Amino acid sequence: GDVHHLAAPALPPDLQGVGAALMLDMVHHLDDRALAATLATVRSALPDTAQLILRATVPGPRPGAWERWLERINVNLRGQPRPHFRSLDQLTAALQEHDFQLEGTEPTAPGREETWLLARAAARQEDAP
Repeated sequence: GDVHHLAAPALPPDLQGVGAALMLDMVHHLDDRALAATLATVRSALPDTAQLILRATVPGPRPGAWERWLERINVNLRGQPRPHFRSLDQLTAALQEHDFQLEGTEPTAPGREETWLLARAAARQEDAP
C-alpha cells in the first residue's frame, strides 16, 4: 500500500483507494474551524466503512497534568497558537458531525491523557437505502 504524509487542514480532496486515515497527536494544533475542515476532507476522501484512527490528548480530571503543561511550553517556544485540547465528548461530537461513528476509545496507558479513538466512516445519506 501507499502512505501519504499530509498537512491539515489542506489535504488533497481525492485520495482514491484509501482504507484508513491516521491522525496522530495533531488535533490539538487545530482550532475548531480547522478541525472541522480536516475531518470533512478526510471523510470525503475515505470510502464508506473505512477507519479513522485518531490519538489525541483528552484532558483528565487533573487540571495541571505535566504532559499538557509541557506541550503548552513547547508550543509557546515554537511560536505556535495555543493548543486546543478537547474532551472526549467534544471529539465524539466533531466526528459524528462529519459522518464518523465512534467505535471505541482507549487511553495509551493507565493514567495517561493521550487517548486512542477508533471511528468508522458512516454510510453517506445519499448512499443509504
